[in-house]
Amino acid sequence: MKNKKDILNLVNGIINNSEYKEAIENFIKLVPGIVMMHRAVYEEMKKQKYSEEQAFEFASEYILILQHSSNK
Repeated sequence: MKNKKDILNLVNGIINNSEYKEAIENFIKLVPGIVMMHRAVYEEMKKQKYSEEQAFEFASEYILILQHSSNK
């Protein structure tokens, strides 16, 4: 019985690793788009006369909210 559990654990580990690898690869594909959106929001905030710090913080929070809401 222990061997069966060991085999199941091994198979589950392999599946989890491949799912993790696929998730990382998908995220890497998304990064350029995320960076472009962040930059666009940051630059627009700067045009609206916000400080660099305010523009960066707003853009960062906005992107995090977008990412969080898209994962639901």
